[in-house]
Amino acid sequence: MALLTQAPPAAQQYTPSAAKPSAPDDLSGRLHRQLIGVLGLALPFMLWVIDGVRTYDAATRWRPQDSISPYYYTGAVDAFVGLLVALATVCAAASRASNAAATIGSSNSTW
Repeated sequence: MALLTQAPPAAQQYTPSAAKPSAPDDLSGRLHRQLIGVLGLALPFMLWVIDGVRTYDAATRWRPQDSISPYYYTGAVDAFVGLLVALATVCAAASRASNAAATIGSSNSTW
């Protein structure tokens, strides 16, 4: 039989350190994520500068495009496609590496 006059048990206090044990930071993964972010943020500015340098029409030389997609049809197409391929390759490699690290030690690993 429960006594209704007793105080309820104290609730446990949430602390971030109790939720996840502290582990050393993965510096390589962090640097890759920062590199992807920097390249992604720099892409529009790099395309604008390359297009401005490589355009021969003085009327539209330093005029920015309405969006990032029209840079494919300008003189900055090589930088545009090259950087997108590089970002996709880094993202795919990082994804495979994290998947491989998660499956190390399992018996059904395909590596």
